[in-house]
Amino acid sequence: MTSPTPDPSELAGLLARVEQGTADQQWALIRDTAKMLLDIDDLARSRVNQLTDAGGHLDAALALVERVLPGWAWELTRWTGGGYTTSISQYNPGDEEFRGQGPTPALALLSALLKALSASVGSGEEAS
Repeated sequence: MTSPTPDPSELAGLLARVEQGTADQQWALIRDTAKMLLDIDDLARSRVNQLTDAGGHLDAALALVERVLPGWAWELTRWTGGGYTTSISQYNPGDEEFRGQGPTPALALLSALLKALSASVGSGEEAS
């Protein structure tokens, strides 16, 4: 059970914060994303928060993706000069791919997740 579809302007605001985020801010950004996307799913949100509290930022971000977009594939690439790129998509060939970038794997993954959700909200579809 996930929360009702987030407001597009709230998604855009959170995406902007994630894209400007630093490694020191990822803890709060993951928790804010969980709050928005899992607001009525206390158990799932609690699990994400526990992973974040334990320093498992990437695990927490992956848990969010798997809960909000079940069955979607993801890929993570590290840049030579630092930073990360992540892409997520459904498994079907030809499906749209959503890319995120960030200074940490978790922030790159959150960026891709929020872009996928923004596209689905903008088109009036549910991204799952």
